[in-house]
Amino acid sequence: MKKFSVLFFCVLPLFSFTQDRSFGQLYSAHLLEKGSLELEFWHTSRFGHEGQLYHGIDQRFKVEAGLGKRIQTALYFNRFQNTFSDPVNEVIHTSQIGFSNEWKVGLTKPESSFRMAAYAEFSLRGNVVELETKFIADKRWNKNLLACNLSCRMDEVMHREYGETHLETEGNNPGARSWFHAPVWILCGLRYGTAE
Repeated sequence: MKKFSVLFFCVLPLFSFTQDRSFGQLYSAHLLEKGSLELEFWHTSRFGHEGQLYHGIDQRFKVEAGLGKRIQTALYFNRFQNTFSDPVNEVIHTSQIGFSNEWKVGLTKPESSFRMAAYAEFSLRGNVVELETKFIADKRWNKNLLACNLSCRMDEVMHREYGETHLETEGNNPGARSWFHAPVWILCGLRYGTAE
């Protein structure tokens, strides 16, 4: 039975196909066709911090739809949960629910071997508002794929003080009060012999 399980999980990826995930965190410019619908469920568990109880769960359910020849959108329903111990070993549970809305617009013809797309995702969870934008370019030849993403993200934390709501920039880009100050990330990836 153990040999069958190992063989099953080694052979299964050879027959699987996902529309937009040739890479883990890198997007290609491929778009769903008009009327196409894709559903995905993601679950990530995190365990252990040294000297501390810790367990985190991130879950996302995605409904993605092709709206036209060069446009697609997706809605994500997100759930984040953490269980951890504090310095006096009391167990603390936190939970947040949120949603994200993602749009991807093709800037070139879908059948081109060199494609470009613009991407934007707005997220809201608890008191955090996030906006992420990307410029996506990819080149396909034979069954190979080279993809590059130019990405910029801003996270804002909402809080109330003296009856007014304020936004503050969070963690990874302190002091970024506008897109001109937010960090820009460039990710590139090359995949041989497996691109559709």
